[in-house]
Amino acid sequence: MIFYKEGEIVAGKITKEELHPLLSQKIDDFAAHEAESTPHRFTDTGTGKTYRWGMKAVNGVAVLVYEEVV
Repeated sequence: MIFYKEGEIVAGKITKEELHPLLSQKIDDFAAHEAESTPHRFTDTGTGKTYRWGMKAVNGVAVLVYEEVV
């Protein structure tokens, strides 16, 4: 088994004690991502401005939502 740990790829068996904190952090990160209305970012290469974006549904239609990060 190969797994990622603190900036390096390690071959071997991961213990239950090592797995729990890794999963807990991923679950927390995912929950925060879902709670954020505009969790993604992109930079307009022409202007250098950075925007946050996300998706929402309005009357059953998908809508792209974005705002400039200032």
